[in-house]
Amino acid sequence: MESPLLPSLSAAAPEISAVPDWGTLILEALPTMTVATDLAGVIRFANPSALYHLGYTETELCNRATILLLHDLAQIQERSTQMANELGRTIRPGLDCLTAIAAVRGVDRLECDYLRKDGEAIPVVVEITPLYAHSQTLSGFLYTARERETIPQPEPIDNPEASFREFLDSTHDLVQSITPDGHFLYVNRAWLRTLEYQVDDLPQLTLVDVIHPVSMGQTALLFKQALSGHRHSRQELILKTRNGHEIIVESSNSFSFENGKLTAIRSIFHDITSRKHQEQLLAEHQKQLSSANVKLALLATTDALTGLKNRRVFDERMDYECDRAIRQKTPLAVMILDVDRFKEYNDEFGHPAGDHVLQQLSLLLLQNSRTIDCVVRYGGEEFAIILPNTPLEGALVLAERFRQVVMNHEWPSRLITVSIGVASVIPETARTIKELVAEADRCLYEAKHGGRNRIHPEQD
Repeated sequence: MESPLLPSLSAAAPEISAVPDWGTLILEALPTMTVATDLAGVIRFANPSALYHLGYTETELCNRATILLLHDLAQIQERSTQMANELGRTIRPGLDCLTAIAAVRGVDRLECDYLRKDGEAIPVVVEITPLYAHSQTLSGFLYTARERETIPQPEPIDNPEASFREFLDSTHDLVQSITPDGHFLYVNRAWLRTLEYQVDDLPQLTLVDVIHPVSMGQTALLFKQALSGHRHSRQELILKTRNGHEIIVESSNSFSFENGKLTAIRSIFHDITSRKHQEQLLAEHQKQLSSANVKLALLATTDALTGLKNRRVFDERMDYECDRAIRQKTPLAVMILDVDRFKEYNDEFGHPAGDHVLQQLSLLLLQNSRTIDCVVRYGGEEFAIILPNTPLEGALVLAERFRQVVMNHEWPSRLITVSIGVASVIPETARTIKELVAEADRCLYEAKHGGRNRIHPEQD
């Protein structure tokens, strides 16, 4: 039983037999100009696109003319010479010019002109392909051509100089040409408009009249370069307008010579005033931002009341000094100071008086510490001092100095004293630093509970 979806071959046979050769159908449908010839060059097939573009009928072209009918004989002659050089043998002007390379290489491509029936030339790109019979015998060639895009030639200019000046007048850049002594030979409209002059002003002007005094040195350099034989130069100049306004420009200069003698200096000025102002504003903003960043960094690392460095700096500096002490195998000491009975002082005299004590104490510590030491407000009424490259004996000497300076200072309300814990070690690891700070804190506890106004450990 036959499938209802597929017709039988016998039913389809009349339709198939009515269809022309499939290859011919495809060639006729191509949009390119397609022509097939036999080995003698006689055109045996031309598709509708070829007939349409070339202006022939099928009867006029097929089996009556050779492919040479479509070609310019002068181009055929030129191609024969090119092919002879390429193949290393003589190629006679004629059919061989079109088929020799395709027969050897299997395909050839050339740019040429096809001639229409009315004589008009059509620029084309042609691909030439050999055609083989079933016995693999060469039987002809297939020519597939498409129109080549052409570049329109510019129309001749009746007055080139006038057209060039019109072009210069249309640009926004300032253009000028001056003599070696600085008189103007030519300026464009943008030059006049920007510098606020009229054409009638030019005979009385020289370059000096439009150059700002700041740029006179660069202008002198320009003439020096010209007289030294340079051909081009670039500069940044400041021009001045008729009313005294400043115009900042980038200057591109060329020098003209005749018989070795300078005859003219031509310049194009590109106005960069706005850009320079923007750069200046940006630089000012960056400066302000940098200053603000410095202030922020200072606020982040400084105690607001005393002006000393804060606990954050203490931690960072301890890490740094620890690394250095480990590398150099040198001692690192820390002392922690606490104001004795400071809460009682605040309760009796008030917090402003207590703040004054902390400020004065900070000043005393700074004045009596070394430049390599780091004095910080550790928190509340506690202060810490990092002592690089200092053994315990040296740290105790410094601690005693601090204790006596504070005790002997003339305080406004009553005597102020401090208790100090001191520790020193030659660190081996970062963990040693934590132990060092903890030891100094423990020693401070011992000093306060041992009677205050003392240091711990005590000096021998």
